[in-house]
Amino acid sequence: MAIVISFKMNQEYIAKMLCEKKEVKENTCNGHCHLKKELKKVSETENDSNLPTSYKEKIELVFIQPEFTFSFFEIKNNKPSFSFYKENEISTISHDIFHPPAC
Repeated sequence: MAIVISFKMNQEYIAKMLCEKKEVKENTCNGHCHLKKELKKVSETENDSNLPTSYKEKIELVFIQPEFTFSFFEIKNNKPSFSFYKENEISTISHDIFHPPAC
């Protein structure tokens, strides 16, 4: 199952690079020859009774990610500055103690 999933994820790469018929024009194989070869290899190793079961259940998943490029750009701050808040500070300090109204 993992081989088929890996094949589907990387089918374009397999068809271009690993396919036995990649040189043929109008090739309709699309890498299925490579998939058959891998499935045959796995079925042969599963039939080998000398291997422990932990080796039989090995899953190999390959994902080839295309090249990722990015560029930096400058972020401009277009927000207005509110400097008048600082200019209108209260300069007189009251030293009286506030007493709330009595009931």
